[in-house]
Amino acid sequence: ARVVLKMSNHGWLYATGLLCAYGFFKEMKPSEPFLNPYLTQVKNFSNHETDNDIYPVWTYSYMGALFIVLLITDYLLYRPLIMTEALAYLATRILLIWGSTVLQMQFMQFAYGIASATEIAYYSYIYAVVSDEHYKKVTSLTRMAVLLGRTVGWYAGQILYDRNVLSFYQLNFVSFGSICLACVIVLFLPAVRIEGIDRRCPECYNCTTGCNRFKQAMLDMKHDFWVIYSNGHLLRWSLWWAFATCGEFQVGNYVQNLWEEIDSSIDWNGYAQATATLAGFFVAWAVAFCRLNWTVWGEMVLAIVSVGDAVILFIMSQTSSVIFAYGMFLLFRASYTLLITVATYQIAKRMDKQLYGLVFGFNMFLALTMQSLLTFVLVDKHGPLHVSIKSQFVVISGYFFVIGCIFTGMGVYRITRVGCKLSFKRYLWMRQDKSDPTYGSTEYVAIDTDDSVALFTTN
Repeated sequence: ARVVLKMSNHGWLYATGLLCAYGFFKEMKPSEPFLNPYLTQVKNFSNHETDNDIYPVWTYSYMGALFIVLLITDYLLYRPLIMTEALAYLATRILLIWGSTVLQMQFMQFAYGIASATEIAYYSYIYAVVSDEHYKKVTSLTRMAVLLGRTVGWYAGQILYDRNVLSFYQLNFVSFGSICLACVIVLFLPAVRIEGIDRRCPECYNCTTGCNRFKQAMLDMKHDFWVIYSNGHLLRWSLWWAFATCGEFQVGNYVQNLWEEIDSSIDWNGYAQATATLAGFFVAWAVAFCRLNWTVWGEMVLAIVSVGDAVILFIMSQTSSVIFAYGMFLLFRASYTLLITVATYQIAKRMDKQLYGLVFGFNMFLALTMQSLLTFVLVDKHGPLHVSIKSQFVVISGYFFVIGCIFTGMGVYRITRVGCKLSFKRYLWMRQDKSDPTYGSTEYVAIDTDDSVALFTTN
């Protein structure tokens, strides 16, 4: 919604510090890498039940909840949704510890889906309570807090389990305590207040009633949606963002089942997932120093990495060594983090910062819609295929291969188009009248590529 939001009387450091602390503790869950071993070894569910009856609920609930969250995030001004996220995580942990039936575990996944959907408020809230000059800092800090919480939690969980300090069951109580602390922290977050209403809606100006705010939010969303996705650059990167996120979610949701299928005697899940997260952190940091012209070469890089991911996932599905599978997962997660960081930047730099929530929220909704379809077809016991866990990874490998082929075609078209324009501009320059005073000088010829520009130097 086009409302102008301002910070309350707290300092920006106070608000950022509290939000980062909340982000750290909500993600500091040492039991997370051992979810599938916990359900199968402690709760005595079979791999078939976790794979086909329990885990699919998360995908469906996430997609349904996200649609609602997209409509009400700006309307509720973020903080109530962050509180909802905290309570949903708390409900998830309570059901994990004290639940014992498949139905209770399905409710657990339902609560986790709500928590995942409302996470958009965590990333949007801080922009409503700090001024523009601090945006770059708070973006880095809030994302680092989440990554740090996951890394610390997952390494701690693996070490505590390996040293026989805590069992899978006891690790869940540590996660429960961390979530309880996050629930306390969220109560102290500064409130977001309305400064004014968008003047595009005269009847809503100087009126802050909920009805008018929601009505204006819907009108703005409809208008902004068409403006955003009529931009070819945003559309291409958004499509890859959604396709790749769909595949990454599918891999992340079922990779523990694959590891257990390969070798259930080795439980290094914590090391694998924490190291993959840490590698992703450094890869995302390295993107800032990359000087590639993504406008010209972006599609080809997306294509090459997507095909590489397809090969990685196929190898994971066929290997008999879980250690090797861990290594392949690290490569997959690092490559995804690299390009999702680039894609996020390419999308964000081309649009109004007030539309971040709408664009990334819709992209996520598209990703979850596709993942729900994949889950129903491949995993759900009511679906048409209902294949084994290794066969699922073979299909996901093919999914990434198709993405790679599509973007290869787009990349070849883009490079050929730019090359033809460069050649034509160079030809015109060479035909330049020699009596022209500028003849022989160095010029920069601008060549439009949709809404971007490539520069060509002539001597």
